[in-house]
Amino acid sequence: MRDQLILLPGWGLGISPLEPLAVALQGLDEHLRVEIEPLPELESSDLEEWLDELDSTIPQDAWLGGWSLGGMLASELAARRGDRCCGLFTLASNPSFVSHEQWPSAMPGETFDAFLAGCAADPRTTLKRFSLLCAQGAEDPRGLSRLLLGGAPHSAAPVLISGLEMLAQLDTRQALQAFRGPQLHLFAGLDGLVPAEAAGDLLTLLPDVEIGLIEQASHAFLLEDPHGVAGAIQAFCMSAAMTDLSLVLPPPKQPGGLPDKRQVAASFSRAAASYDSVAQLQRDVGSQLLRRLPEDFVPERWLDLGCGTGHFSRALGDRFPASHGVALDIAEGMLNHARPLGGATHFIAGDAERLPMRDSTCDLIFSSLAVQWCADFTSVLSEAHRVLKPGGIFAFASLCVGTLFELRDSWRQVDGMVHVNRFREFAVYQQLCAASGLQAISLQTRPHVLYYPDVRSLTHELKALGAHNLNPGRPGGLTGRARILGLIEAYEQFRQAQGLPATYQVVYAMMEKPL
Repeated sequence: MRDQLILLPGWGLGISPLEPLAVALQGLDEHLRVEIEPLPELESSDLEEWLDELDSTIPQDAWLGGWSLGGMLASELAARRGDRCCGLFTLASNPSFVSHEQWPSAMPGETFDAFLAGCAADPRTTLKRFSLLCAQGAEDPRGLSRLLLGGAPHSAAPVLISGLEMLAQLDTRQALQAFRGPQLHLFAGLDGLVPAEAAGDLLTLLPDVEIGLIEQASHAFLLEDPHGVAGAIQAFCMSAAMTDLSLVLPPPKQPGGLPDKRQVAASFSRAAASYDSVAQLQRDVGSQLLRRLPEDFVPERWLDLGCGTGHFSRALGDRFPASHGVALDIAEGMLNHARPLGGATHFIAGDAERLPMRDSTCDLIFSSLAVQWCADFTSVLSEAHRVLKPGGIFAFASLCVGTLFELRDSWRQVDGMVHVNRFREFAVYQQLCAASGLQAISLQTRPHVLYYPDVRSLTHELKALGAHNLNPGRPGGLTGRARILGLIEAYEQFRQAQGLPATYQVVYAMMEKPL
């Protein structure tokens, strides 16, 4: 990533809420220069005046980010700068802070008007009320509110009012659509100021940008978990830089048209913050795989291969409390999320096709819904054979052809492009496992069907999981409204009483290394 990142604060509370995040970002990359730019102290709510002042002080070719009002202003400035802005990220920032007919997922107008009137009458009391709303949903809301207020500057009432008037008038939808650089937008599930539904509405508006919802978090989630937020931002910036590089360097050829693992790692890193909120399939499949392990099997050392957010690392740790656990993932963003939650003894970055482990060191390799992203599955099996001790077990769950066939068939009626990730045929899994030197205790495929009220709910879940379309041949640019309507009409043909089905063909395997 380029070496300059600028953060813009929200209304009324100054730069102090952003300081822990800036420190965390700086700690992730010693070459990165992180600066917090205060908002203009203007007694005017003219947007161009605000942008002119910010434009004159913020360096060119920097990453722009902001919290709440700061994110809205960063969006407008990014659109103004175009390709002179490296990328944009916003935190708890609604395209429109006040609801209107075209954007209902926002604060009601009458609530905001009362807030504005209160600020004119008693600015300090209004600021205190605002800090409580920012902290709503936090584990310790009053403590967080005091922290927010403790660093607030003593801005003059006209300055505070002009900031609120700016909040009332801003609508950044056009700016977000106009800016063609990489974008990340993070929302909070318990936000007292920005409804969580705004995340889904923004995904509909911008289907090709990265959007995450942190379920159990307040409007001030950047103070609740600055290191987690910093990890998500770093992963986003690194993946965007990686994408820029791939335009110059030809990507490695992947057999069978499978996705480039660099894109897989980047996509799942960006999804770390939102992954657990929508990972029902992963939970169900992984739990089924865990139940398939022999009851009397107790490994001395286990490896969670493709650990993601660490849910099954923690489950393995609970089942085998005396064992030594290693959690491994190719996505740094996932590891940053998983590490503080524990479960494993070590959390390491690594590739399933080239494991960073010595020969014959594991009794169990557990991998749930990860190896389908590996282009060279022969190498995965070879590495598992190498790392396992004699008598050790490689238990994996994967996906095969037939997965999301409803979505694939619906897109085929719209255009001929690749919209659904490709997976191996089950027969290929059988052939490769038979030739691996591992003995199959069991190898079978089972359908797992989830139901959704509408197509948007399904595509939102895939996006939040980081499992959206990564294949070569996928369509570039924005998906037009006519094509989306065509997809919805085609998918409706599959509707059942429970909703729109999405079928996942799951491969369950229990492989043993011979004694």
